[in-house]
Amino acid sequence: MASIEQFSSCLDSTIVKLLKDRNIKSVADFLQEKPENIAKITKLNFKDVLEIKQKLLVSFQSNFHGACSLLTKSIDNSFVLISGIEEIDTLLNGFKSGIIYEMCGLSGSGKTHTCLSLAANTAIKAKCVYYIDTKGDFSAIKLKQIISKTHSSKKDIMACLERIRVTTVYTLYEVISALHWLKNQLLYDSVPLIIIDCLSTAYFLSVGADKLIGLGLLNHIANLIKFIAIEHHVVIVITNLATKDFKNNDVVLRRNTKPCLGKYWLHVANYRLNFKKENNLIQVSLDEDSVLGDNTTCNINII
Repeated sequence: MASIEQFSSCLDSTIVKLLKDRNIKSVADFLQEKPENIAKITKLNFKDVLEIKQKLLVSFQSNFHGACSLLTKSIDNSFVLISGIEEIDTLLNGFKSGIIYEMCGLSGSGKTHTCLSLAANTAIKAKCVYYIDTKGDFSAIKLKQIISKTHSSKKDIMACLERIRVTTVYTLYEVISALHWLKNQLLYDSVPLIIIDCLSTAYFLSVGADKLIGLGLLNHIANLIKFIAIEHHVVIVITNLATKDFKNNDVVLRRNTKPCLGKYWLHVANYRLNFKKENNLIQVSLDEDSVLGDNTTCNINII
């Protein structure tokens, strides 16, 4: 949705500033806010607020577009990001814009390292990254080590680090708040990559035993990330923990792991990468529904 600044014929700069101070930054925000609240914030007459809302509805109403023009727009805005881990980049043919990727595996299987490597290589290309950390373990030191492999200048390294913008949250509610902020921020800021590491950690802290609440929050997040990925041509990477099934709390029922977040989440991401660590070797495999070509697995060493 367009910024309210684009509707200067109805809203002068003073009113726009008052609205932005109350986090009303887009036309959608303005339309969703109650008229009486808008009138109170801007000191406008209630009738004038209703007239402005009507003009906004007419000016920014939904328009139908030909599929051909949408395809052209998608192609013109498409790009591919490289993680710097050759095996994964070859397996995926790079991380493509408008696509949601999920990295799933047991704790310590290399998911976060891959995210840091992808963020570092994106920042090296002079692009900004938004990194949502739900575990509180984001390591700028590891990030610096990855960047240092290709940059020796302290100035260049610090510039790359500055392009990676990190926020730490702990619940799904905070994740949703951060995504809504990003949704509005991307109206002004072109960012190719958003990383959420790790969604299931926030889920466990937010939901507890009430799975219905969890399903509603996950649905909200799914809608947000799909909109952001497609509308703003962003690569979105989400990490998710995996679990093993047990019987009688001591006998392993099966050796294979399965993703957390339940059956609903299984089909949210476009591609799921499964990480499995054995000794010093990490095997990364694509889900059957995510197969891109002949290769479905790769082996990498992450130190």
